[in-house]
Amino acid sequence: MISPLPSSAPPVSSSFPDSGTDSAHSPHPSDPTGPGAFPHPHHPFAQKFDVVPLSSRWARRIAGRWLAERGVAPDSEAAGSAAVIVAELTANAVAHGAGPAAGFELRLLIRSPGPAGTPRTVRIEVTDAGGGSRPPRPGAVPLPAEDAEHGRGLPLVEALSDRWEVFDAGSGGTTIRAEIDLPD
Repeated sequence: MISPLPSSAPPVSSSFPDSGTDSAHSPHPSDPTGPGAFPHPHHPFAQKFDVVPLSSRWARRIAGRWLAERGVAPDSEAAGSAAVIVAELTANAVAHGAGPAAGFELRLLIRSPGPAGTPRTVRIEVTDAGGGSRPPRPGAVPLPAEDAEHGRGLPLVEALSDRWEVFDAGSGGTTIRAEIDLPD
């Protein structure tokens, strides 16, 4: 069961650079997941957020609702992994992005099975506007000290995703993409 959303969403940034994607966008931020919020089940989802602490919570809830509307059971391992990955990547964008006016963008896509038996996949992308240090590449993520207060996000992304990568966004920012294979 998906928990109800609060009555007001985080501010949506108008200053975030265009990602260059032709994605379906969510509705007005005051009703991010209401009826008809996601116009077509096969279109990707993209939402721009201001860099405020509540943005990560909203991104996680919106992603959960979007996935549920596409048949990913809310109590499934894939939905749980997606929720943690969205929360960690968006929290990193809030903590390490270029500042409150810069914003970040969350993009979601379910890819159909491909040739040679490639699985149906949930793709999660978070793009920030830059300004922070570049994250380490997959396989090179250091584990934090046992008593460290930070540094567990990317190890969680690495553990929960089937694949992930870091690349430069055309806007000068950084995109982290994670994929989760869905069971047949």
